[in-house]
Amino acid sequence: MVIALKEDLRRELLGKRLSVSHEEVCALSLLVGQRFVATEEFADAERMALYCGFKNEVLTDHIFSEAKRQGKTLYYPRVDTEGLTFHRVDSLKELSPGSHDIPEPSTQNHSMPPEELHCIVIPGVAFDIRGARLGYGKGYYDRTLKDTGARKVALAFDFQVVDFIPLQSWDVRVDCIVTEKRIIRV
Repeated sequence: MVIALKEDLRRELLGKRLSVSHEEVCALSLLVGQRFVATEEFADAERMALYCGFKNEVLTDHIFSEAKRQGKTLYYPRVDTEGLTFHRVDSLKELSPGSHDIPEPSTQNHSMPPEELHCIVIPGVAFDIRGARLGYGKGYYDRTLKDTGARKVALAFDFQVVDFIPLQSWDVRVDCIVTEKRIIRV
């Protein structure tokens, strides 16, 4: 029952997100990024993980540039057999298509355990105001982040925030959701 509800919601919101034009994704991503870099979560993080936008997710290039300008150390996820590993990235040119064609860092880049990161920026298909997250269903972030104390910040377009997402025992909540219109702290 829960799995079917999640699949229906995933299909609906992925379809909606994929229907947004590239120009609108860029414009809204800039607004989300500006709102995020003004947060205490961003200000307090010396070591931060970002992600590369995929299938009309909120783009993070603006955040990367601002974080580098402020001297933050940045890490990007790489899919491995257990979940995700986070590797240092000093330039976006260090990323190349990896799992599911999502740009990833090389295994040669220095890695950092998630529990040593201060803030992990997380993509998703949908979120609710209690911090529940609906991803793509593979569980990479859930397995990787279940024991970390890092602040987990979701970036989303406002239409991705829904009233309720059913959770399963292994689902990890986010601490904060940043959209182009608002910041929701859980």
